[in-house]
Amino acid sequence: MIMNWSNRLAVGRLLTAVVLVGVMAGVAPAVNVAESFDSNPSDWSGSGNTDGGNSYGFSLLTNFATASSGAGEGGGTVNERTAEHTYYADTSVGGIGKGPLDNTDVLSASGRFTLDSAAATDGSIFFGWFDPSLPLTNDPDFIGLNIAPSGVSKRWRPEARIGGTGSVPGFATNNLVPGTDYDFTMAYDGAGELTVGFSGGIGTHVVSGIPFVSDLTDLTAFGLFTPPNAGVDVSTRQYEIFFDDLNYTHNFPVPEPSSLALLAIGLLGLLATRGAKNGLAFRR
Repeated sequence: MIMNWSNRLAVGRLLTAVVLVGVMAGVAPAVNVAESFDSNPSDWSGSGNTDGGNSYGFSLLTNFATASSGAGEGGGTVNERTAEHTYYADTSVGGIGKGPLDNTDVLSASGRFTLDSAAATDGSIFFGWFDPSLPLTNDPDFIGLNIAPSGVSKRWRPEARIGGTGSVPGFATNNLVPGTDYDFTMAYDGAGELTVGFSGGIGTHVVSGIPFVSDLTDLTAFGLFTPPNAGVDVSTRQYEIFFDDLNYTHNFPVPEPSSLALLAIGLLGLLATRGAKNGLAFRR
């Protein structure tokens, strides 16, 4: 049977429409991954986290953040004043599927968290999604939790940062208590609103209408980092911080096999359409 030109064109368009609908349906939203730190996670790595008064990363034998679970967690001694930015993080966040996360993605994270201070401190450390690729003397672009201990007080707030400039919301009313285990949550709605909360009566804090959030385009890591301190290490600005049982937005998955099959059908549809326009015939 020889299909006429109009029938071939209609078939080609139908197949193309089917694949577009199918592939769109097969693209899942960003996925969350879990990390229990029961063993040294292969996707987590550090930079400067063992230099300049720092000694943090994977901690095999401790369980400060989750006393009820087995040993193994992330964290250690953090120096908040180092010459270069430092981090310990999952640096594979931007490595699959869609690529780097950005300001349009819905992000969420949860887990366990504790900190203590061995000295009076007045700087900040950050925990969330960030871009580790910037030069070490630059402040990484970031969205998540800002912890800014000041003496005994352990202040915190949700924050986004671009090039060292923060969204600067006020600090939360209730400070964190040193040596206390907390459940924490973070949620960004993909439209400029960020919420961070802690258990134990600490509560939640929301910042909305974040300025310059549209510049957050290369979030390829999730974890802890400290900003640079104008090229100077101050090793007395140290405290202990630990985190465990994390669940965090990682990236978009690669297409599922069913989506790839639909893509192949769509290519056939495009070929049918092209053949119709060129006057080619399909025969049976």
